[in-house]
Amino acid sequence: MRALNEDPAMRPQTIREFRDAVQAVRERVDPSLIANRTDWHHQNRWRRRFEMALALAVAVLLGMMIAWYTRPVLEKMFETPKPAALFPAGAEH
Repeated sequence: MRALNEDPAMRPQTIREFRDAVQAVRERVDPSLIANRTDWHHQNRWRRRFEMALALAVAVLLGMMIAWYTRPVLEKMFETPKPAALFPAGAEH
């Protein structure tokens, strides 16, 4: 196609020339190839959505498992100290 030529002088100089070149290419292409590609793209789109949903579910499940198993360690790390008793045991008040 002329629009991809490295030499700027060989490229279409106006939008109309570019449009005519694109139209000529479109007329040479078999429409059944475009239809087949569209069907494949539609099927592939749903497959990609399923893969993304599955990956998200696995990530959430993995995060929940990590949170569950590290809970005791995190509780120990972030536990607040117990306040000291106002009156020590055995002291009279």
